[in-house]
Amino acid sequence: MDRPFDPADWQPTKPPDPRDKDLEPELPGLIATLGAQTERIYRQPYNPSYWVERGKTLQRLRYPELAVADGYKASLLCGAAIDLSIEDPRWRLGFGAGFQVLDESGTTDEQSDVKGWLDRLSSQAEQLVIDNLYYFPQYMHGRNVRKGYPWLSAKHRVRDDDLIEKINGEFAESARWLETECAKYLRARDKLKAESAGPYGILQRHAFGRTPVDADGNSSSSEVLGVFAACDIRKGKLIMADDTRLWGCMGPGSHPSDAMPSTKLGCQDPTHPNLATETAAQNLRWVRDVSSGRSAAQNLLRCRSLITCISDTDPTKDHPLDHPLIARLTPSHPSTKATTFSFDGDIVTPIHCLQQFGIDVFANANCDTWVVFTLESRLRNNSWSNPVHKCVSPLFSLFNHSCDPNVTWNVQYADTTTLELDTIKAVKKGEQLFVMYNGYTCDQPLETRRTALRRWFDTDCQCSLCKHEEANGLYGGTEIKDAERREGDRSESSSEEEDDDDDDESSGDSDGSDSLLHPSACECEFCISSREFFERVRNGEWRADETLREFPEDEDGSFDPEMDCASME
Repeated sequence: MDRPFDPADWQPTKPPDPRDKDLEPELPGLIATLGAQTERIYRQPYNPSYWVERGKTLQRLRYPELAVADGYKASLLCGAAIDLSIEDPRWRLGFGAGFQVLDESGTTDEQSDVKGWLDRLSSQAEQLVIDNLYYFPQYMHGRNVRKGYPWLSAKHRVRDDDLIEKINGEFAESARWLETECAKYLRARDKLKAESAGPYGILQRHAFGRTPVDADGNSSSSEVLGVFAACDIRKGKLIMADDTRLWGCMGPGSHPSDAMPSTKLGCQDPTHPNLATETAAQNLRWVRDVSSGRSAAQNLLRCRSLITCISDTDPTKDHPLDHPLIARLTPSHPSTKATTFSFDGDIVTPIHCLQQFGIDVFANANCDTWVVFTLESRLRNNSWSNPVHKCVSPLFSLFNHSCDPNVTWNVQYADTTTLELDTIKAVKKGEQLFVMYNGYTCDQPLETRRTALRRWFDTDCQCSLCKHEEANGLYGGTEIKDAERREGDRSESSSEEEDDDDDDESSGDSDGSDSLLHPSACECEFCISSREFFERVRNGEWRADETLREFPEDEDGSFDPEMDCASME
């Protein structure tokens, strides 16, 4: 936030309001002020007045979520100083409010002045929070449009060659694991002799073709990554078991705050949301307890991601966005859609989680709130979920989407943190491997699929199947089942997808506030099995090792088992 940025790059996260005045003349001055205030915070991070001042500037720049966070941090600092002065009236604030000293000669009047200053500052901080929570006082929620912050450094906007090399090492390691640790399992599952390890996939740039280079010698398509077959792969082959450390669940219990709103059924693993190897000091059960419904899984996923970044690096020197598990993820920034942010879930919980694991949230600029929101946008765009769990699988997140995929994915393990990926077609070496992001639309008409996929893409899906149906006017969906047409189209799908720069390029789940299709009316095999799944959930027969690719929800993020196909239109 201390890095100056071009006013042309300014993208406010506050939803447009007709009453907003034109800030263009003031932008250069506000940007300079923001940088200077951030530098002051770096020098004196425990002075609550500096946080209030920067929060007010962020409010003027129309970043409500960041203004709320700065106001909350100022409130924490004021509250700690006031509590100490009440405990012993001899305490005085030191330089920059960065420390406190015991003054034996202080007078009551002097102490009253300090306490009065803190009280006034605390009131300003609280007002800053309230002013940026759109739904206050009914709810402690605000509104924002998820966008990238203009001060994000260039290195955090790209995936460098070292990262791609590391990821390809992970693909190779995954193949070796399949060959060694799972040899017996593979023989039983595939009913074939275990085959030599791949790797089966390799990550490459320019996934849909190379664009011309600019004056600096860069190509915009270099950041369009895709997973390609490293060898010929037969149909029905298990190519990967992708384990993750980034996950969250609702935890055990039957209380409504611990579970899905419709079934009151939480995660059945008695250790979750903690791991059996974690100590009491690492307990994250409080995150679930302060969350409700499905938001608990998302909040835990974010906290676990922060903890992973902290535990693997030196948090005083290393930036969380540099961590290989985070650096590979791309964000999703729908251009106009307004969403809500929660004061408790998106501001308070991450701050307290960082403090629990030893991070000074005032002095450590690497863990500023804008970093947490940047991390959150990447997690939402790349996570997958079942009714009580939410995970980001590090290799699966790199696969691109197609409505006519050659790879399918599912969970086969009781811990729900490991994805299996299988080929559903024979794949030649060099062909791109595709998955389908929303399995609920697998046999739905063109417009239904495209509507659902706008959770991930700003434009319509441009995979080979969608382009074929659009070009031939096949909007009703009945022609999708024409086996002859599909077989003929597949022979051209690889070249079409590699040559088209506008094809979909991101992967992962998205914002829980988006409505998803529940196939209660469709009679395809997938939808029928999905209805059977939800019936087992209602009857309390669901097991923790079962999963669906997606599950439906209302606009407020609550689970909706009655949503039908028509609700997507």
